[in-house]
Amino acid sequence: MNSIQPIEELIKEYLLFRGFSLTFRSFETDCRNDRDKGFHAEKIIEELYSFIANSDINGLLDYWEYLNIRYFSRLDARYFGSVKKFKLSLLRYYLVYATQQKRKEKVLEFFDTFEADLNGNSEWSKWFGLPFSKNPAADPYFEPFFTKQWLETFTASLHNFLNTIFQNMPWPSLLCFNIDRLHKRALESEIQSLHNVIVDLKTKIEHYDAEIANLRQAAAQPQELLNHINTQRYTKSLLDQKNKDTHNVPQFSIVSNTYHSSRSLTPPQLSYSGTKSPETCSDGRSMTPISEYDMVDTQKLLSEDINPFTNTNQETYLEQM
Repeated sequence: MNSIQPIEELIKEYLLFRGFSLTFRSFETDCRNDRDKGFHAEKIIEELYSFIANSDINGLLDYWEYLNIRYFSRLDARYFGSVKKFKLSLLRYYLVYATQQKRKEKVLEFFDTFEADLNGNSEWSKWFGLPFSKNPAADPYFEPFFTKQWLETFTASLHNFLNTIFQNMPWPSLLCFNIDRLHKRALESEIQSLHNVIVDLKTKIEHYDAEIANLRQAAAQPQELLNHINTQRYTKSLLDQKNKDTHNVPQFSIVSNTYHSSRSLTPPQLSYSGTKSPETCSDGRSMTPISEYDMVDTQKLLSEDINPFTNTNQETYLEQM
């Protein structure tokens, strides 16, 4: 019922704007003497208990009758039994409080005033003996009503009952307009709050995405380094294999035979490790067929301009014989 106060202020402002000064004063007086207490259940209960604290039974019954006419009588018939029980408990609390405050005369006054209404009622038959009990708080029948738990239970039940009535009663158009306006404002505030939450979540998602990218990059770097190392090792192994193959190729060398005769022409011969040795003739001359040489390093032979088995050299050799 927080929307009542703003509406009352708007009405006062409108009355002053229109110059309705007498109406304004009358309206202010009625607001100060508001018996509905702005539809606040706790304030209505406080008003009821104030009459009990002052032992004002007439004020208590008068205010309860106002609530009955104003609200309770408009309820569905199935709630009439609850209203009757609340009134019964309220009057019993009046007697319990007066007894606790040692106001025996107020208890006797109560029964003198309402004897005709209560006499013959089974719910009140034992209560007529309350003023004459020396210690009613220790009496098995009255003891529960003197406990704090009973009072708290009664107060909570009455509070919930009044709140239920106020929340379900029809409202005037002016008050509904203000309620709708406040509801709209609350929804807008909630939407803005949710929007801020969404922005915060997006920011967190972007931050987490950046962290994930960094982690992926950090995880990929060792693999790249490993790939680079493996590539270097593979390249080195290829170079080592190539160098090994190069060293295994047979190396040719030029060997010159010395003739036993006095002739000066000595045909050079190629010798290399692992090849067939040149054949030697009976007269000491060397003659090895060309086909028996492994002509691998031909570039070396050409560079040295050595070819003992050309036609020209063979003819020269025959002439000298």
